[in-house]
Amino acid sequence: MDRELKTLCLTVLALLLLGSAALASQLGMAPALLCLLVSTGTWLIIYRAAWNKREKNRPSEDAPMHMRLGSANRITLLRGALIAMLAGFLVLPHANTALVWIAAGLYSMAAILDRLDGYIARISKSHSLMGAELDTFVDALGLLIAPVLALMYGKIHPLYLLASLAFYLFTLGLNHRIKNGLRVAPLPPSKRRRIFAGFQMGFIAFALFPPFQSEQTVIVSLVFLTPLLIGFIIDWMVVSTFTTPQRMESVLSAPLYYLETVLLPLLRLGIVVGLVFFALESAIPMAQLFIIGAVVLALLLGILSTVANCIVLLLLCSLWSTDLPALHSTSLLIAASFSAILGAGKYSLLRWDDHWIARRDGEAQ
Repeated sequence: MDRELKTLCLTVLALLLLGSAALASQLGMAPALLCLLVSTGTWLIIYRAAWNKREKNRPSEDAPMHMRLGSANRITLLRGALIAMLAGFLVLPHANTALVWIAAGLYSMAAILDRLDGYIARISKSHSLMGAELDTFVDALGLLIAPVLALMYGKIHPLYLLASLAFYLFTLGLNHRIKNGLRVAPLPPSKRRRIFAGFQMGFIAFALFPPFQSEQTVIVSLVFLTPLLIGFIIDWMVVSTFTTPQRMESVLSAPLYYLETVLLPLLRLGIVVGLVFFALESAIPMAQLFIIGAVVLALLLGILSTVANCIVLLLLCSLWSTDLPALHSTSLLIAASFSAILGAGKYSLLRWDDHWIARRDGEAQ
């Protein structure tokens, strides 16, 4: 396995060198070398993390080690290589639209592969402590580098960087408590945590693409940030023993009930009203009118509502950016963002998309 890791490290370094050579022919030697330096440094951080965790390439602490790195860990390291390449764009001129497209494509591939590595590990029964820790490490690093890049492009609000720092602040706080002998409670598994993290990756990936307008993506970034930070606060209260998971579940049961049965259905209805108003007041092409009709029907019936809300966000951030009054556009953006990330709510006929987002592919349901 050690040899596998070393070979993979050298392969990625060679690819980074080739990429910098291609950049040098377009932008000049100085920007290309700076990009290579940043990308190489980022990759070596990821490689060092993998190397230090290699003794944990086993299903549990008392289980024998896997002798091979495994397909799932290779995919996770491929995601790390993509993040390392993305880091190089932090020092490149973002006025170059072609470079922005490449950066958005790199992070999109990394986000898609995030779903694949866990799936491969589960179906091949090759999951490991190393894989789980490395996956979290790469996720956190990606959600630090990509939002900083998005902020440089003007696509997110500066406050969104709290989402990037939350994981590191949480870890530092946890280590501080352990070092000082303070009580630390285990953090129970949570579908909510996975869903919110997955939405952040998806949002940043789409926000980086040039067609999506910064006026809209900045608003969406604040909406997506809100439930993530609330989730981190709740998790911190649990691990710091300020409360227990059972007590927190009891406190949140009533608000979550009304969220599911009242607020989310009303939110869907409000989006429908906003879309109908837009269709009646604007002269829009037949293709867009057809899309609006399909989305309105989906939201009314609760059929794949998360998908429908994501379509609304895509259209609001691109095609409709200048077609709606500012207040109307902002209201729709906020409503569709909350509805997408929190789910369809009750009175929905088909919630396959919500279940797909929450589940772990390859795991028995």
